[in-house]
Amino acid sequence: MTEASRPQLLAALSACLADLETSTLRSQMVAMASRPMTAQQLRVIGLLALEGSQRTNAVAKLLGVSAATTTGLLDRLENIGLVIRQSVAGDARGRLVTLTEAGRRVVRDVLRAPFISIDLITQGLTDDELAGLVSGIRGILREQTAAAEEAAPGQFQTPPGTVVSPGVGPEA
Repeated sequence: MTEASRPQLLAALSACLADLETSTLRSQMVAMASRPMTAQQLRVIGLLALEGSQRTNAVAKLLGVSAATTTGLLDRLENIGLVIRQSVAGDARGRLVTLTEAGRRVVRDVLRAPFISIDLITQGLTDDELAGLVSGIRGILREQTAAAEEAAPGQFQTPPGTVVSPGVGPEA
């Protein structure tokens, strides 16, 4: 690769990523629209999926809403079986909010909507294109992990599932 082609490749990558982002957003919006939930309710279950079980007041703080608003959101989510609230030992007023398996399924469905079938979206790729894609994604994950670690030393944990199995692709 010559130096002159790198800027062109980066410009093409940027355009492709913008198109992928639009396509991904479209798929996620379709998945969210198929759920009888508000955007705020989706925020709550997304937050719980990322942060784990939280006290009700922590949910309110993370969402930037009042305790009363949070209580209403959690009431509705609990009524449809996406979260459960449990008492906190030693704290008569404290409640711990936990995502149920059904709640985790909703989050997975919305987040994975653009990638429902990897076979479908990759069936037209050649083996070389697929190998290049695997190699490129590995590089992006490596750089993203390094940047996150640099931004917050000791705070970053590699998300589960980001390690590509050895023996696959050009780096095998």
